[in-house]
Amino acid sequence: MRALVIQHVEMEGPARVADLCGARGIPVEVRRVYAGEPVPEHVEADEILVVMGGGMGVGDRHDPRYRFLRAEIALVKRALRDGRPVLGVCLGAQLLAYAAGARVYPNVCRDDEGAETRCREVGWGPVTFLGREREPALAGLNQEEMVLHWHGDTFDLPPGATHLASTPR
Repeated sequence: MRALVIQHVEMEGPARVADLCGARGIPVEVRRVYAGEPVPEHVEADEILVVMGGGMGVGDRHDPRYRFLRAEIALVKRALRDGRPVLGVCLGAQLLAYAAGARVYPNVCRDDEGAETRCREVGWGPVTFLGREREPALAGLNQEEMVLHWHGDTFDLPPGATHLASTPR
């Protein structure tokens, strides 16, 4: 078994994911696509695909600065088709949802009069972990943890996905 990690920006590496893999004797290979490393063509039968976060979004897949996003979406689609395990974190969750056919869209909130406004979460804020008792990767976490957020998009959960975390917005 091996974990194949896609990293989009220097400051958002696998951190806890790598620690959990290491504790289980699972080697981690990080592909630093922000530094020009290639997106893998496929995920092997003995690999887990982990797609990390970044400041870009699914809507940036045609931006020449982020050419790797389209290749990643294709990789995730192939991994899902082949029954490979895939974990998406932040941007990775958007890419996973999109590859699985779910809608990815700007997050909106309603003010006191019911008008919609664009809703961004930027800075430190809570994230609630769902199903800690059934998901070993969440073991040791509190029900709610403070984390750094930097996003303005959200997505519908695709069929068959496991919802692991959420924020108030």
